Amino acid sequence: MGAVRCQPSRVDVPAVSFYGSGVPARLERMADVRGPLQLHFGGADPYIPREDVAEVERAARDGVEVHVQEDGGHAFHNRKAPMFYQEAPAERAWALAEEFLGRHLQG
Repeated sequence: MGAVRCQPSRVDVPAVSFYGSGVPARLERMADVRGPLQLHFGGADPYIPREDVAEVERAARDGVEVHVQEDGGHAFHNRKAPMFYQEAPAERAWALAEEFLGRHLQG
């Protein structure tokens, strides 16, 4: 949801969002985000159904990357919530985010 929330103030900068539960309900706003965008979801997230993620994937324009960590649940990257944190999907997603930001923020 972070990318959608900050969208009105800056639509041209690279952004990464982890398990944005509000994204599927606001797909019409995705076209307003002109900067590169990377979205991460957990395939086993009970709060964001896989069907919703599929809608996001279908709505994605050029410059939008959607990554699903199939073994990731909700908040799989949240180290402050041990009940949710999952090391393997968190590390894979973080590596993708670092590569994405490195690619788009060079210069």
